[in-house]
Amino acid sequence: MRQNEKPPSGPSPALISERLQELYVKHRPNHVYTDAEVADALKAKGLRISAENIRKLRIGAHDNPTASTLTALADFFGVGAGYFLDPAPVNAKVQVMTRSIEQLSDGAREGIDAIIQSTLRMEQAARESAQLAAEQARRDAH
Repeated sequence: MRQNEKPPSGPSPALISERLQELYVKHRPNHVYTDAEVADALKAKGLRISAENIRKLRIGAHDNPTASTLTALADFFGVGAGYFLDPAPVNAKVQVMTRSIEQLSDGAREGIDAIIQSTLRMEQAARESAQLAAEQARRDAH
């Protein structure tokens, strides 16, 4: 670290709050977790945390969670720990899907990859077709 530089700071309470809120809503759309449910699940894995501390993280009132807390939350919701740390936009659903795919056999992952590649080709063809149609409509308008 250079002289006069501040040490790197941890994730902002607002970022953690925003990401945690998203996980609460999107992880199980038919049942939004309560803070007590999340705390109980983390306690069952050996983390000492209260529902009140979870609530404070969720509303942005806790400004210095431990790495073990963030890691346990990430594990509980099925996302990578970096989900709470990286300020770049992250899609929680994609993170959950990625973690799920990692648990599949090699053959199943290859099948998923083939489906994704096929879908990407179809979407690219649809975009190109729409672009050509728009260009043709512009030419016809002149």
